[in-house]
Amino acid sequence: MFNIDALFEQCMALRCEVKSLRHTVKEFKSGERYLKLQADQHRVIEGYVKDIRKLRLELAYAHARIVSTRNTWADDYYALYDEYQAEIRKRNEKIRNLEDEVWKAKKEGDDKLSAKEREYEDRLYEKDCIIDKLKNELAHANALLGRDSTNTNIPTSQTPAGKEKRRPNSREKSGKPKGGQPGHEKHSLKEPDESEITDTVWWLCL
Repeated sequence: MFNIDALFEQCMALRCEVKSLRHTVKEFKSGERYLKLQADQHRVIEGYVKDIRKLRLELAYAHARIVSTRNTWADDYYALYDEYQAEIRKRNEKIRNLEDEVWKAKKEGDDKLSAKEREYEDRLYEKDCIIDKLKNELAHANALLGRDSTNTNIPTSQTPAGKEKRRPNSREKSGKPKGGQPGHEKHSLKEPDESEITDTVWWLCL
C-alpha cells in the first residue's frame, strides 16, 4: 500500500527542483548565470587578492622585523666583537708591560748579582792580599825572632833574653896541635891543562 502523503511530498520536491533547474538553464541560456558566476568568481578572486595583499603586507612587515632584528643583532654582535678585540688588545698590552717589567727586574737582578759577585771577588782578593801581607809580615817577624849569632853576624852578647846563646865554636879541645895532622895528604893548586883554557885575559900594570 502506497503512502500518498509521501509520494505527494516527493513529487512537490521534484517539481521545485525541476523549476530551479529550468531557471538555471534559462539563466545559462540568457547569460545571466554566467555573469553571476563571473561576479561570484570576481568576488572570490578579489577576496584572494585582498588576502594575498594582506599576506604580502604581513610578509613585508615580518621581513622588515627580521631585517631590523638582524641589524640590531649585527650591531650588538659587532659592538661585542669590538669590545672583545679592545679587551684582547688591552690584555696583550698588559702582558707586554708585564713581560717588560719581568725583563727589567731580571736584568736588575742580574746586574745586582754581578755587582755583588764583583764586590765579593774584590773583597776576597783584598782579603787574600791582606792574608799574604800578614803571612809575609809573620814570616818576617819569625825571621827576626829567629835571628841569632848562628845565622847572622849578631854578636852572641846581643842574643835576646830568654833565648839560649849559641857559641860559634863549641867544639871541645882535643889536645891536637893546630894545622894539618900527621898522615893527612897534602893538597895544592895545580896548573890547568891548555885544553881547559877557554879565555885569556891580559892585565896591564902601570
